[in-house]
Amino acid sequence: MEQELRVHSQKEKRAYLIKNIIKGLAMFALLIGTFIIAGKTIDAERFAWLQPFFGRVTLIISIFIASEGLSGLLPPEIFIIWALQDGTFLHFMFKVLFLSLISYAAGFLLYTVGRNLRNNQKFRAIKLKFFSKYDKLFREYGGFLIIVAALSPLPFGIICLMGGASAYNRKKYLRYSLWRVARFIIYGVILWHIDELRYV
Repeated sequence: MEQELRVHSQKEKRAYLIKNIIKGLAMFALLIGTFIIAGKTIDAERFAWLQPFFGRVTLIISIFIASEGLSGLLPPEIFIIWALQDGTFLHFMFKVLFLSLISYAAGFLLYTVGRNLRNNQKFRAIKLKFFSKYDKLFREYGGFLIIVAALSPLPFGIICLMGGASAYNRKKYLRYSLWRVARFIIYGVILWHIDELRYV
């Protein structure tokens, strides 16, 4: 039996957005704090053997693509920190923008998959078994949930998939999901300036 869905007011939607953004900022602050403390307390030479791995750009980007394509298995902030390794601010922001566009494209791919398979019985069974929570959220909040997922720890890829499965308007989806790019850029700027604290 299908659950009765609530109709949320604009005030409730804003509260939901703020709550999830706060969660995202808390996770980001924890990650940054760990990054700064590690930079000050851990001997870099002990981890020099990892440098060749971090220097393999194609491999790192491939891992990021796989993560975003599988609904964000790894926090994107990890890859933003990786992009900080060297170079100027412009070079760093170019890499962050590149990562954000990959995430945006992966989200659209999942949206398209959901839209094309929405009437497939096997897909509907998988959705009911594994993604019923997010399907219910999308049916309650609609496109607003795309913005929330783009800016918060909510699984962006799964929300995009549910958006497609709900046959959500494509133009609106593409517009709302641009907040994903904004999140990367904002976090990148913050991280660049916070990184200076490691040397204080």
